[in-house]
Amino acid sequence: MTDYLDLIPKPKASTVNLGLSSPKLSTLRSILGEPRPDYTGSCQPITGSFKKRIVTRSVGPFKCTGFDVAVASLADIMLAVRKEVPDLYAILGTAGMACARKVKIKQKDGSIKLGKNPSNHSWGLAVDITLKGALDEQGDDKCYRGLLILSRYFNAAGWYWGVTFPTEDGMHFEVAESTLRRWKKDGMLD
Repeated sequence: MTDYLDLIPKPKASTVNLGLSSPKLSTLRSILGEPRPDYTGSCQPITGSFKKRIVTRSVGPFKCTGFDVAVASLADIMLAVRKEVPDLYAILGTAGMACARKVKIKQKDGSIKLGKNPSNHSWGLAVDITLKGALDEQGDDKCYRGLLILSRYFNAAGWYWGVTFPTEDGMHFEVAESTLRRWKKDGMLD
């Protein structure tokens, strides 16, 4: 049986997120608008014009709150994982999806620095995944083996994995720039 909580070195950037990129702040703002007028380091309600698209639903192993199209995509990802890796599926959880706040970056000394921009969680387009209730530690340049396996499903569905951020964030998955643009082109964000 695979030890999904085994800590492994983060994968080389050339092996994950192929053809995908993190969505640009300018793209998020131009397509969806601003989630709220101001941000702190704490979760605040989404008050922007798209707030009617924020839903709470079960995606299989857990419930989450996020942008409706992203939640539906996440449910599809979880369905594929359940069929192909049921023991991994059984231990999946979340530390949250929709959370209007500034980006949080773990520093080398362990402290958290707030970025100047809002997190992609602010649009309900990013999710932090737990395994057996455990969060992968941000910034240690390692990740859980289970997240590496899970990344293949997220990448195939057009989600970007935060393991390749300048400060590694293995728990974090977000709708990729190209996926967001495709959803807009297909009228799924109107």
